[in-house]
Amino acid sequence: MKKSSTWSLVFLILGLLIIFNGDFIGYSEWKVLGGFFIILLGVMLCFTAFFLNENGNTKFITLAFSILVIFIITWYRPFEIIRLISWLKNIS
Repeated sequence: MKKSSTWSLVFLILGLLIIFNGDFIGYSEWKVLGGFFIILLGVMLCFTAFFLNENGNTKFITLAFSILVIFIITWYRPFEIIRLISWLKNIS
């Protein structure tokens, strides 16, 4: 298990916690946007682990977990991305 696989899993879990904790702590678009960027960073590190041919099975676990995270976000929060895009458009 190398650094890219481990950090990918950490970023995926952290981003998921940030996005879904927003309901309990208080909803903020900045928190959700940051959570999406952290998840995106985790997915990029997952594919980096594949391209670097890292040893171990963690890269497969993080790939399955990243697909599951994307499925969960689109299932429970389908219009969140559209809401964030319109929010960013209204700021500028």
